[in-house]
Amino acid sequence: MKKKIFYFIIFLLTFLFGCKSIEISSYWRDREIKIDGDSGEWNGKTWVVDDYPNMAFGFMNDENYLYLSLTISDRALQRQIAMMGLTVWFDRNGGEEKQFGVRYPVGMEMREMQMERRKFGQNEEHNLDNMPQFPEKFSDDIEIFGPMENEHQLMRIFETGGIEVALRFQSGLLVYEMKIPLQDKGPKPYVIGAAAGSVIGVGIETNKRDMPEGRGERPMMGGGPGGGGMGGRRGEGRGNEPRSGTEGMKEPLKLWAKVKLAIQDSTSH
Repeated sequence: MKKKIFYFIIFLLTFLFGCKSIEISSYWRDREIKIDGDSGEWNGKTWVVDDYPNMAFGFMNDENYLYLSLTISDRALQRQIAMMGLTVWFDRNGGEEKQFGVRYPVGMEMREMQMERRKFGQNEEHNLDNMPQFPEKFSDDIEIFGPMENEHQLMRIFETGGIEVALRFQSGLLVYEMKIPLQDKGPKPYVIGAAAGSVIGVGIETNKRDMPEGRGERPMMGGGPGGGGMGGRRGEGRGNEPRSGTEGMKEPLKLWAKVKLAIQDSTSH
């Protein structure tokens, strides 16, 4: 009997933790954003998650598009993304269902990295800190999951009809940017299916190919406007970029957030 009660308590705690949800707010796009892997356009619009101090993220939107920025200083996570790829999931109902996803890069960029490292190793004098971590340019291959069940396509970025994505490694930081249509207002086959002012679920994860399984925990994005909880803090420009560090995530990254899309003239601070 005591054992049953113990397992029930563990189940209850797990259930409560899994159901904990943080709502944060996107900013209304008030500036031109070029999808080129440059974080300079995101000054004052990024957040740092307490559980992931080496990663800053930001959301902006207008009536037609959602803009996403990730700036990552953790070297282990950077390598995960290059080798295994990064997938961003969207749930237009505000949950954690993988309805529609975009994977970029698709992974295996490490082949180019290894070639660069072999070239680097041929030099007589070199500094390990300057050893190349990534190829100078990533492939323009992109994978789309959904929106129909079991739908999965590999294509070039320009073939998506509206999605833009870029990844750049610069000064020790890996910067990821995405622009994706919110609604189908023309010849755009891949859209989130949400309107400005609504709440969507956004999941960010590295893939698990040939990697150990995670512990099943799902750290949530925290703090920020519209929600409390796990204590995110806003970046006030380039001075508050994520902390640098070599220790990092050996398990795949997996996090979800409820994102409140802004409406024009809204005060999302």
